Amino acid sequence: DIWEAVAGVEQVLEQAHCRINNASLSLAEAVKALLHLARSADRNVACDMPEWQASEPRFVELIQAIRELIRATAEPSLLSQMFWSLGRLNANTGDVALVLEHLAAEFQPQTLVCFTSVQLSDMLWGLGRIADKSSCCRPPAKRIARLILVESLGHLSSFSPHSLAGAIWAVAKLRLAAVGMAGTFAKTCVAQLCREGYISKLSSHSLATSLWAVARLRLDTREVSSLCSAVAREVEIESLLSFNSVELSISMWAMAKMIRKCVRRREASRSQPQSSRPCYGAAASDSASAILVALTDEAFRRNDGEFEPQTLTNISWALTTLELTGHAGKASLAAAMNSQGGSPGHVSADSAISVGGPAAAAGPASTWVAEASRPAVSSGGAYWASTPPA
Repeated sequence: DIWEAVAGVEQVLEQAHCRINNASLSLAEAVKALLHLARSADRNVACDMPEWQASEPRFVELIQAIRELIRATAEPSLLSQMFWSLGRLNANTGDVALVLEHLAAEFQPQTLVCFTSVQLSDMLWGLGRIADKSSCCRPPAKRIARLILVESLGHLSSFSPHSLAGAIWAVAKLRLAAVGMAGTFAKTCVAQLCREGYISKLSSHSLATSLWAVARLRLDTREVSSLCSAVAREVEIESLLSFNSVELSISMWAMAKMIRKCVRRREASRSQPQSSRPCYGAAASDSASAILVALTDEAFRRNDGEFEPQTLTNISWALTTLELTGHAGKASLAAAMNSQGGSPGHVSADSAISVGGPAAAAGPASTWVAEASRPAVSSGGAYWASTPPA
């Protein structure tokens, strides 16, 4: 393997450039180069570039070479590695959009039947990451993702808890409406996550962003209630100490939004005594509220300037929504927000959160860890670092 002796972004780009000029770069080698770039970014390997630049000429050249070489019939491992790497590198340029357009035109439902659950989840995560803030990449990414959802639906029982969290995060980041196949997929992901022992296996970051995704997708009360109950059942209050300020903020916003949905459903059922529809959420909202109060306590315990303005806004919205503004720590929150020019409590559900940084899908071991150095929240999900695909 010529890439094993190459270390760092600069060396990978130069080696790929030489092989392109010599017309000796195969698809396997091009994807391997891309994967090495992603691994270098994952390890924060020092290189000549202070940060990743997708407009770097040699990288553009590599993407263009992949566009010429890639086919939907390529080996599943190559396709999954390519999607994962592009997502990890936050590569969402016009050239990447052309690669996606090419594949979207070639992909057929039967194309994906030989893919493993790990490969499917890696591809889905990569597409969510690529499409997050790219208007040119999003349309083809969504077309490919819909085919992946169809195939993945039969594999969800073999998805790890972290893969399930990443999958539902990707659906939200791709802005797929929770109806039809996307809705069925999201609901099945939630059902799997609610199985005994699954929530407890999630890292604080996986939990926070899966909560965010479910709240953002506006699933039915039944799914929301089930997830709230699972969180209340499996999350130990002591584990909240491992949440960073962003994770606390995301979790509080999402829990408040879901609890509000359960409460409203309960109130609607009470006003319609003849209704035959089951009242999901009565017990769930009560038990999940205890988690939210614990999150609130932890947020105020560490209120020492750690929170960014957006984080404070998220917490304020959660407290106001659930009428917890009388909490003993509210004065501390108000003081913190006023010192940063904010005004607690007067924000909408949609403006309250802006989560989303990059995420890196799990590799074969499905081991994800928080990438603490990256600022957190922008519209939609959190940031991840991970074991790259093999």
